[in-house]
Amino acid sequence: MNLNTPLPWPDLADMETHAGLKRLCLLTETTSRSSVKGISTWKNLEHVTIDAPTVPEADREELAELPSLNSLQLLSQDISRLALHPILPNVQRLAISSHQPGNSLLPLIEAFPGLQYLDLFCLTPARVDIAPLADVPGLTIHISYADHLTGAELFPPGHLTRTPRPR
Repeated sequence: MNLNTPLPWPDLADMETHAGLKRLCLLTETTSRSSVKGISTWKNLEHVTIDAPTVPEADREELAELPSLNSLQLLSQDISRLALHPILPNVQRLAISSHQPGNSLLPLIEAFPGLQYLDLFCLTPARVDIAPLADVPGLTIHISYADHLTGAELFPPGHLTRTPRPR
């Protein structure tokens, strides 16, 4: 279910939905007026997209209560704030669409210890150092619009792709 409209409630706690809902995308028009508080009642969610510059700590805690959550997409988030997140060990796939130059990727290791796939989209051409992620066993990374990449040589063949491809 994709939501990109103002909700009549201050959060998701009062919103009724199908108990078997597996995917939820909360986009700007929804997150600008309503919090994700209450999302923890939807225990079957496997994928959540959140487009918001910040997510309050109490709301982030609710994501940790989703036992089936294995895929998370964060739009407009600052990676450095992920260190504040509770640990989400079930998340295996992470997509981040806001990497800012100079942000360390270390918070990803702490917040997502089960990470297997990372999709990093730089909103502006950026220098990205992926060396801190080289010790994550089996991690596959896809990076878009990084104009300079450090640490690529530390990844085995097939575990790193870039778009556009370097020329």
